Amino acid sequence: MKALAVLIGVGLVAAAAWALWPKLRDVASAPPPAQPAMPAEVPAPASAPDAPRDARSPEDRARDELRASRIEFYQALRDAPAVVAGFGLGAQKDTLEVLLTRDDHATPTPPAAGIVAPRAADYGFRRIVVHAPGAPGEAGDRRTIAEMVLTDAGRWVTFRQ
Repeated sequence: MKALAVLIGVGLVAAAAWALWPKLRDVASAPPPAQPAMPAEVPAPASAPDAPRDARSPEDRARDELRASRIEFYQALRDAPAVVAGFGLGAQKDTLEVLLTRDDHATPTPPAAGIVAPRAADYGFRRIVVHAPGAPGEAGDRRTIAEMVLTDAGRWVTFRQ
């Protein structure tokens, strides 16, 4: 009984396929619909649609590029822990703030003059503010001991405070 039902089902599917075959063949061989004519001069898109867009402002991109170019210099400062306790950028992008491990009052120029200044100009710094740890009992954790400014002639001038 089941075999008979299967044979009848297969027969119906075969009959439907035989009846619809000419229509299916005509649809498959039909030419695609005509495309509308494009003008000869189509303006190119401003950027590729799949290209990632940089959402940063031009100032942010410039700051990031400058930071990336200074990585080698920052690593050299980190490699001098006996003298440099910390560093960071000042309010201006050409200002470097350096915190020394200690202040040696016996020398006329701070130790940073020999370690930081010779290479700082190569990385776009024109001003270095040197800080020392604050003395016990002083307000604040650090105090400014010197400021170094690069002249147009390429020489560092140190103002000891």
